[in-house]
Amino acid sequence: MSGFALKPVALLAGALGVWRLAADPGWTSAFFIADGLLSRYQVWFAVAVGAQTSALALNRWVAHRNADVPATAA
Repeated sequence: MSGFALKPVALLAGALGVWRLAADPGWTSAFFIADGLLSRYQVWFAVAVGAQTSALALNRWVAHRNADVPATAA
């Protein structure tokens, strides 16, 4: 389970970043956030990179943690 929930968040943030970037030259419809911090494509790309990096780090941490746990005899 670990970081699997962060991967769709990264995908969504990346898609919003692409949409915002493509809205400037008029290739897509207007972006739904007109002004403010979240109206910048750089923020969406940073969120996407951060979420993907966090997912990878969390998955590695969980895999490493599970490898250290000895199997119990049943």
